[in-house]
Amino acid sequence: MSHQIHLRDLLKIIRKNRFIILATIFVFISGALAINKMTTPQYEAKTKMVIERSEPSNLTDRSQNQYREPEFFETQYQILRSRAVARRVVDNLAEADANLLQELLAENNDPSLIGSVVTRLRAVINSGQPPSEPEANTAAEPTDPRDQLAGAISQRIKVRPVEGSRMVEISFLSTDPRFSSLVANSVVESYMAELNLMKAETTSSSLGWMNRKADAEAEKLKAAEKSLQDYMGENSVLTMENRIAIIPEKLSRISTELVTAQSRRKELETLNEKVSRVAVDPQQAESIAAILSDGALQSLRGQIVEAEKAVLELSGKYGSKHPAMQKAQADLDSLKRRKDQEIGRIARSIRNEYELALANERNLRAQMEEIKVEALQMNEKYMRYQTLQAEVDTNRKIFDALLTRMKEEGITSESQSVRMWVVEAAGIPRNPTLPNRRLNFNLGALLGLCGGLGLAFFREYLDNTIRNPDQAEVTFQTPVLGTISLSRRSRIEKIVLEEPLSALAEGYKSLRTTLLVGGSLPQKYLITSSIPGEGKTVTSVNLALAFAQAGLRVVLIDADLRKPRIHDIFRLRNSNGLSQLLKAPHSAQALVDALQPGPLENLRVLTAGPIPPNPSELLMSALMEQLLGRVAGTCDILICDSPPILAVEDSRILGRHFNGTLVVARAHQTDYEIAGRALKLLLRAKAPVLGFVVNGLDQRKSEYYYHSQYYTTYREEPLKLDG
Repeated sequence: MSHQIHLRDLLKIIRKNRFIILATIFVFISGALAINKMTTPQYEAKTKMVIERSEPSNLTDRSQNQYREPEFFETQYQILRSRAVARRVVDNLAEADANLLQELLAENNDPSLIGSVVTRLRAVINSGQPPSEPEANTAAEPTDPRDQLAGAISQRIKVRPVEGSRMVEISFLSTDPRFSSLVANSVVESYMAELNLMKAETTSSSLGWMNRKADAEAEKLKAAEKSLQDYMGENSVLTMENRIAIIPEKLSRISTELVTAQSRRKELETLNEKVSRVAVDPQQAESIAAILSDGALQSLRGQIVEAEKAVLELSGKYGSKHPAMQKAQADLDSLKRRKDQEIGRIARSIRNEYELALANERNLRAQMEEIKVEALQMNEKYMRYQTLQAEVDTNRKIFDALLTRMKEEGITSESQSVRMWVVEAAGIPRNPTLPNRRLNFNLGALLGLCGGLGLAFFREYLDNTIRNPDQAEVTFQTPVLGTISLSRRSRIEKIVLEEPLSALAEGYKSLRTTLLVGGSLPQKYLITSSIPGEGKTVTSVNLALAFAQAGLRVVLIDADLRKPRIHDIFRLRNSNGLSQLLKAPHSAQALVDALQPGPLENLRVLTAGPIPPNPSELLMSALMEQLLGRVAGTCDILICDSPPILAVEDSRILGRHFNGTLVVARAHQTDYEIAGRALKLLLRAKAPVLGFVVNGLDQRKSEYYYHSQYYTTYREEPLKLDG
């Protein structure tokens, strides 16, 4: 079950591990003091200056806010720390104080002494630190001692911007305060000289490059203009735009005509297909509307109707052989033949119209394709013209921009892009900057405190043993009936009898009181533990003695039939004990004979007897239950010592026969996992568990320390009797 951590729990951990915390703090403070003692004093000189970027001239097209770019200041800081500025510092120092470097540089005439010269130079700059080991690329290192000194100086220059302003602090750290001041002041002068040199070199290089670039761009412009003129002459570019404008109109007109021709062709195509299908049958051809609507055909049909009427009238008057009848029939046949011929003529006319419509559509398609090809060719030529024109325009812009820029550079070459002035020159520092003794001491104390607390809490985290009775109650949801203090004595089996006023004996008496409160006699208690070595036998013996001292009739049974010890503690015979009584039914006299008197008059002891081959079976027998019933009838308190729970099953077997089971746990030895497993086994065996007895509790490491201190003080007071 989770336990909420309170501030008092943390304070207990700190109080418990206070010596570890104090030792850790002492070690870190000692280290800080040793560092302060061994570190060579170093002096830091500081120069304060303001660096600003000049606003660009109005002659340029650049933004007026460009001077605010954040990269500008970082660039200036890098220049201040550069090797070039450091070399100027070395040269300036040599000119200002020749004796400062002349003594060392004079040795350069002998190449074999260069290494010693560099070592001595770096010893001054690097605060007495030993020279670093040469790297793999030592061949690339400068051989001039001044260059090497400049490299060492550049590494020691510090540039720090002052927050909330444009002020910059330049500092230099060295073991020589005068040397630090000279370098810090010389850095400013060298920085400005380096900026002027960089400006001059940049302007000269820029103008030279722009002159060469302008010549090249002029040649490119001439070549582009000539290519444009040649192309315009070859392709009549002057009329190209008009032709390009006419092409869309042509495409639109032909497209409209083509759509109309396609529609006409489709209509005639459908009509032609119908006429072609009925061409062999003139009667069916008359069903086609295009044929039927023809005027000549309609006139012939009217004549045929009249001829048919005449034949019909003559047939009623004359026979078929009559000349009038024959003439009328011949006229009718002639008209029908003319009708068929007329139908054939109409069909041929429809076919001719279809073929003309098809030819017209093809012609329009051909014209459209020609116009498209012409449009593509014109577009390609025009795009080529635009490309050449754009190239000319681009080259002219570049050339004009170069000319403008060259004029601007010539005008602004004398101006300076950086403005700076010294606000506070560096003086000779009087007190060393390093080591910061107070900071080192405070840092050592803080690290020691943090490290000590970390060790304390880590040690507490790793310790999973029972050391706090309150925590054990919360974890197991089982009460802790009593705590027994840790004793430095080697033998405490009869401490209640031998030292009844000791704090250790008081612990057993307190446990006795806890068990007696609210209980009716007789009571039967089973004493056990999770594993061997937790003090269950000592607890059984001393608890029995405590009950006996209270005037109660007590019987102590040693039910540990595997490793019995009670008979050795009381120096009793063990030939006749519990194992003998459980082997076969026994009489009341046999039980009386087996119970031996203890050191107190009202204490009797039943030893374990000879070790049997089957302890568990004997304890599980019905004779054990009968024996416990008889013994309980002869006493007020029955205490039974049993084997460890996790070692064997004897305690779980016996637990059902007792009013309560006390589980002894060794403080700072029994961990929560082991005790929890033992408790689960007892509960599964349905043994009534009264609670834990925490044995061997070091009162100096627990919250019970003050109680123990009070009791010791109380019992040492002289006993005063009235009268």
